[in-house]
Amino acid sequence: MNYFICSGKRYLSCAVIIFISALSIVTNYVHAAQYYKCIDARGHATYQDSVCPGVSEDNSERSGTEPTKKNKGKSVNQGPLRSPFVEFDEYTPSELDEVDHQFRGDVAAMLNRMASTIEKCNRGIFYPTQNRNAGNPANPEFSVSCGNVAKRDKITGYYFTWLDAVNGNDPYTKTSISYDDAVKLCREKSYSVAKFPDSARLTDIVFRTNQDGTANMAAVMKAKNSFDMTVLNDVRCSFSTDRLTTFEIF
Repeated sequence: MNYFICSGKRYLSCAVIIFISALSIVTNYVHAAQYYKCIDARGHATYQDSVCPGVSEDNSERSGTEPTKKNKGKSVNQGPLRSPFVEFDEYTPSELDEVDHQFRGDVAAMLNRMASTIEKCNRGIFYPTQNRNAGNPANPEFSVSCGNVAKRDKITGYYFTWLDAVNGNDPYTKTSISYDDAVKLCREKSYSVAKFPDSARLTDIVFRTNQDGTANMAAVMKAKNSFDMTVLNDVRCSFSTDRLTTFEIF
């Protein structure tokens, strides 16, 4: 890793952090990305993937400053937790086998912050995972499930990026497409492949949303063929957020 410090008007300094990280064994190549540690006039640090406001990369000078403060298993709670929150077993970096080594400290700190500030995560937080197929490998996305299965909580999936973790941002959930919008997209695609679209009808619709922002629909399309006979075809539509990603007809 290389670190640089630059000076600016609004931000007192920024550390340019160049991460060189090996990606998967399959791809077998090296990914490089820059991140900037920006310190404002109040001394608060944030990390971002663009140059700090009022700072030029040309003004940078070498520094050995560490980019993040790693969680060493010390409590992130400031004072006792208030009801309905209860004490919890904190995550430590060594427990996060599904997370790349260089991110474990920051992810552990994020999980412990979630457990002390989000009621559902305080009741149960589990399955922290690095989503290797989403986002930038140098700023990966992570997911975790919150809720207490024993108390029949509805489990909620939360997501955050590495920059969210180091900047103290809140985690987010992913919203799937609505039923009405999904039916509209699936119907339009289905009717477009019918021989006589005006005769087509979509029936027996089954719709399911997922907490990762995806959704699936199964239906039956009834439409006339060239012999004026009604033919039934099974239809499958898959969605990611508000987009139709996969369409199949059998």
